[in-house]
Amino acid sequence: MRRNEKFPIDIFEENFLRRIFALSDEHSLPEIPPNYPPFFSWDKCEGYHPQKIIKLWKESNFSLRNRERIPTIYVHIPFCQYICRFCGFYRKIPGGSLEMDSYLRSLAKESAYFNGAFKNFPIRNLCFGGGTPTMLSEKQLDFLISTFRKNFTITPNTRIAMEASPHTLTFEKALKLKELGVNYLSIGIQSFDEKLMRSLGRPQTREQAINALKNAQKAGIENVQADLLVGLPGQTEELFMKDIEILSDFELQRVYIFDWQPREFAKYDDFHSASLDRERLNMARMWRRKGIDRLIEKRNYVMRCGHWIFKGKGEEWPYTYDQQEEEGYSILGLGATSITYCADKQRYQNVSDVKSYISMLKKGLLPIEKIAFLSQRDEAVNYAIIKFLHIGQMVRYHFASKYGKDPEKIIGKELERLLKDGKILKSADSYVLKDRASGVFDLKSVFYSEDLIKKMAKYAGQEVIKKSSISEKRLERQKKNSKNLKLCFLRDGISPENPAEEIVGLKERPIDEIFSEISQKISYGLKNIIFCDSEKLEFSKAYLLVSMARKKNCSSSFLCPGFLNIGNREAVKLKKAGLISVYLPLSSLNMKESEIKIFKEAGIKIFSTSVLSEKAFAKIKKDITRSSAFGIDGLVFILPAGYKKYDAYRLYKKLRKNVAIISAYSEKIGHKTVVANATPCLLYPWHEKLYETFTFIPDARENESGIIKLETCLHCKYLLYCPGPHEQYLEKFVDSPIGEEVKYYSTRDGKFYDIKPIKK
Repeated sequence: MRRNEKFPIDIFEENFLRRIFALSDEHSLPEIPPNYPPFFSWDKCEGYHPQKIIKLWKESNFSLRNRERIPTIYVHIPFCQYICRFCGFYRKIPGGSLEMDSYLRSLAKESAYFNGAFKNFPIRNLCFGGGTPTMLSEKQLDFLISTFRKNFTITPNTRIAMEASPHTLTFEKALKLKELGVNYLSIGIQSFDEKLMRSLGRPQTREQAINALKNAQKAGIENVQADLLVGLPGQTEELFMKDIEILSDFELQRVYIFDWQPREFAKYDDFHSASLDRERLNMARMWRRKGIDRLIEKRNYVMRCGHWIFKGKGEEWPYTYDQQEEEGYSILGLGATSITYCADKQRYQNVSDVKSYISMLKKGLLPIEKIAFLSQRDEAVNYAIIKFLHIGQMVRYHFASKYGKDPEKIIGKELERLLKDGKILKSADSYVLKDRASGVFDLKSVFYSEDLIKKMAKYAGQEVIKKSSISEKRLERQKKNSKNLKLCFLRDGISPENPAEEIVGLKERPIDEIFSEISQKISYGLKNIIFCDSEKLEFSKAYLLVSMARKKNCSSSFLCPGFLNIGNREAVKLKKAGLISVYLPLSSLNMKESEIKIFKEAGIKIFSTSVLSEKAFAKIKKDITRSSAFGIDGLVFILPAGYKKYDAYRLYKKLRKNVAIISAYSEKIGHKTVVANATPCLLYPWHEKLYETFTFIPDARENESGIIKLETCLHCKYLLYCPGPHEQYLEKFVDSPIGEEVKYYSTRDGKFYDIKPIKK
């Protein structure tokens, strides 16, 4: 990107950008990562001469950087007995065994082209997906596997994975797969409910689904996975949890629960977007969480992602998309509609039609219909976006090791802009994405180029809409007028389960950005907003914010040193506009007595706040008495966690000892007192060994206002309960295990430990 070049967010209207990004996502395959350049922008073609494609593969495989990055092969078998309405992948009912044989011969021809480029390269993963690969006969499966053993180096370490459907996986076929070396078998159960499956085009019985799992295990296939779908049309929570209970009877190596997505090839009447509507999606995600919790409870699975759990070698399940796993490796896609990633060189997709696929190969062409050739910047942007969105951070050392240059040398302008806009943080060794929910848009609106956006708009048939100079002037004026305003989001206000530390250290925000974020958060289910300001807040600004939240059916509160020019009439106006409470520092209550009276007369609740520092424990009763003397509604003690000026471990121990005193004394004098604290997984000093800064970040994939860690220390990221801390925390916080009645369970050693969040 040239030094004086603007970013898309500076050039185009925001709504236009969001529409283009949504249309791009809509026509991608289910579960595909946010790769760059985006699939939607690849150039169209009608087959490609093999010479250039193979040349680039050789250059990639034999380069110093990729020589040790063992490649993966994905093979698409599109044939199915039924066309399931929920499936977003390319598939078809074959015309007969002759069509299937013709397709397999074409696969053999396509794979033979790559023999020289992959010579002596051991294959990492050989994966067969669909469609339904197990619809092939045993003879056809023999031909298929032998084709790849002939053209590629398949070693004992190669993970051979195959997808199966319940109605095609007989015991005899499972034995054949075992004989052919398949050691990872994924069975697409989707649901055990017969009525639900029939309504979606799959006449599958519960008995077939259960027998398929039994057949795979009886045949001795080493790793068996069951796939379930959540959020299907007609599915209820009760039906889904019944599926979970059935699965809990099996010792499977992995269970994968997919959020259903009505994508391009899905035969679904309401297909019009890249995902379910917000309400249905959030409901399905809650079912998924409950289901995963149940399986962990009954079978002691380990969590690694919000969608799948594992035991044994289930963690090593092969990936067939470029997700920059192990810092990235090439993936050769073969067969109709398969997608290829040739590291540093090219991305392409094969034609999405069996007849066209066979015809192009007969003409001596590779059956490619979309292609993109990659620059170094393309690869660097792809790496950055995936790392930011998948794990929340991009480690500078890993980037430099991969590309031979620091990220600032390749994508420095983009990183500078994201830092300036407050979208990312910079620590000693990493760039960290602050909000992964909004990060999907934020990253694209900076990393994508102007030409790329125009190209995507052309493919989408959309008129290009640029920003006007008037809107830019308005934006600058609003930024200037709101330089001190800050935001805090809490679902149900400050409570022991909702750490009040979220109000600490938030950065300055322009009004228009706050409006946008409020709307987004409310759409995710936000019920109460706490606005906080570093200085006194003017009435006009307070009224504007409270009114905006009220229009969205959301209540609001303020935490700040006080208000300017707030009289009785203004307080009544704020109450009518939707202000429910104000939080004032305990240390400043003497200066706010007149304001407290005004707030109370207007019907606005008043709370005092105090940080539990080392000195605060010596005067806990005094602080409660002082807060009560002002006749306010309560006192919120805040236990700080993760900030350098506090030794949170010592504070946590002191709080454990003083919690009974706080509760008893508050009850004695009749003053409501709340202790808001973080659980031990967020405490000093572990994160400081890796990062200079620490922040609370909502998780993009779940779109919740909860918390994730910059470095995952537990397995609780997507769970409804804490499964237990990492061994480093056990060394700090626990002396010895206790009885099984405690809910905090360590997956490290299978024991229960006495670590609990403090309720009161």
